[in-house]
Amino acid sequence: MAAVATKPKAKLMIASDLGPRFSKTEKPDPTKGQTVGKTPWNELQREMPEMFEGGNKYHGPGRFPPETMAYFSFAFKGQQAAKLDRSCYMVTQRLLDDLANNAPNLTVLDVENRQLIDLEMLKIFEALGTNSTVTELKLAHNSSDESVGELCAMLRTNRSITKVDISSNDIHDKGISALGEMLKTNSTLKELNLASNFCRGETKDIAAGLAANRGLTKLNLNVSQIDDAGARALQVALEQNKTLRELSGFNNVVIDKELRKWLKTARCVPDL
Repeated sequence: MAAVATKPKAKLMIASDLGPRFSKTEKPDPTKGQTVGKTPWNELQREMPEMFEGGNKYHGPGRFPPETMAYFSFAFKGQQAAKLDRSCYMVTQRLLDDLANNAPNLTVLDVENRQLIDLEMLKIFEALGTNSTVTELKLAHNSSDESVGELCAMLRTNRSITKVDISSNDIHDKGISALGEMLKTNSTLKELNLASNFCRGETKDIAAGLAANRGLTKLNLNVSQIDDAGARALQVALEQNKTLRELSGFNNVVIDKELRKWLKTARCVPDL
């Protein structure tokens, strides 16, 4: 009987095929050829020093402002100590201490694009509770649906923060309503970016907040799934609000053509 030709089995890739490994407690030695992905460790240190803090400690992927690097650590999925189901950034105690102690050089808190989970965002919002030096929050591209209530509680009494960008934070109904309630009493905040969250039916709560607000001058509601009812609620609110200069509402789900056009170009008070 003629032998049946068989295809060679595909090689099973294992961790050792991807480069030398090191233990969780061992500091990588660039002379031993460790890699991050396909990039040699020593080359990565040379080309992207901002990814490292204190010798060879890996600080996570991406490029961020160097002054923010000491405020974050990077944990890999499966690390027993952190019990994480995905790789992600975590805030360090230094950030929380600087916020609590009103570090004079920390006036703009920049955590953009860190993909922080709610637990990490909650730590930040709690630390901001007694802070009086931070004037701007850059919070875009994180997850704060469950922790945004703490942010709102802090902003209701805060007298220093004038700009907040919390776009793309996966905020839904309860969080949107909390933001609306905050706007009713906060008169310090001047600019608020809520783009790419889920306002939907709770746009009416944002509108109610705007009607009572006496400080906000700029509001971004782009890509927020605002429908016709929500847009009408905003129209009514702007008849009462006398401080808002700019309301941006591109790429929502408004059907009425004129209403959609208004939402894209809405102004409460003519530019001076």
